Amino acid sequence: FGLPLGSVPIVHPQKRFYSGGANSVRGFAQGQLGPRVLTVDVSRLLLPSTPEGAAPCQPLEIELLTCDAGPLRNEGGYGTPRPTGGSMVVEGGLEYRLPVKARMEAAFFADFGRIWAEAGSEHVSAFEITPGLGLRYLSPIGPIRLDVAYRFLGIEALPVVTSQIRPYDPTRGDVETDKIRRSVGGVVEEIDFVLKDELAVLDPLVAYGPGGGFSFGHLQLHISIGQAF
Repeated sequence: FGLPLGSVPIVHPQKRFYSGGANSVRGFAQGQLGPRVLTVDVSRLLLPSTPEGAAPCQPLEIELLTCDAGPLRNEGGYGTPRPTGGSMVVEGGLEYRLPVKARMEAAFFADFGRIWAEAGSEHVSAFEITPGLGLRYLSPIGPIRLDVAYRFLGIEALPVVTSQIRPYDPTRGDVETDKIRRSVGGVVEEIDFVLKDELAVLDPLVAYGPGGGFSFGHLQLHISIGQAF
């Protein structure tokens, strides 16, 4: 269903379509094919990661949504990609299975899929095809599958979502423990800002994902029960 917000229909996340996973396009983790945002803890944007380093952004840049999280790309695991889903999805797959021994099968497959953010929108994921291979053990409760698939998608430009902030203000009931803080080299650093109950979508997109060419980072492993489709 859609909830009107002005002239823009807002669809509840549980009513949106997602793609990717053991029973979908297997080159992607669960729900990770399609539109995504990169969630980054605001403390990583406002405080340096090392005692001698510099913070990627200033508080005013967070408030104005102009903070560039790109410098954090050199830090492993600096953000978490989260799918936003879409209003339309196309997905499917082809799979060939052959017996290799009693209760064991090998499989060769190719899955495909695409997500549209909104009906008729230009915001559409690329048409992804992910080939792979797997093994099936035909257990009494159903096939136990081990699949490995390869996705060709490399670096993506993703919007960054973090927490909005405001200056620390004791007259508004703020206490010292509300301040934004982070452990830097074993020392807890803090700034005179606190979190707001709002999210900030930063304007500069950031590069995320493995680079071009073959990379083990493009492989996706799934272990599950039951056939894929």
